[in-house]
Amino acid sequence: MIIWKFDLAIQESNTITMPEGAEIVHVGVQYGTLRIWVKCDPLKPDTNRVFRIFATGHEFDERDLIHIGSVFTEGGLYVWHIFEVARFKK
Repeated sequence: MIIWKFDLAIQESNTITMPEGAEIVHVGVQYGTLRIWVKCDPLKPDTNRVFRIFATGHEFDERDLIHIGSVFTEGGLYVWHIFEVARFKK
C-alpha cells in the first residue's frame, strides 16, 4: 500500500484516474491547491472516479453522491464540499 495525492480543480466535476479500490483518507488544501489523498495499491489496474465540488449555499442534486469532506480556502472565505459520484446504484 501507498498513499498518493491528486489535485482537484475547483469546478463542478473532476475525473481522476487512480488504482482500482483506492480508499480516500483525506481531502484538504495544500499550498493553496485542493487535494485528495488516497491509500492504494499502485499495482492494481487504473479506474476513473468522478468527484463533484459545491460551494456553501449552492443547490445541488445529492442523488448518487457520497460526501467525502469539506475544506476551507482563502482563509475561510470559501467552503467547498466534495462528493464522489457513487459507482454502484443500490
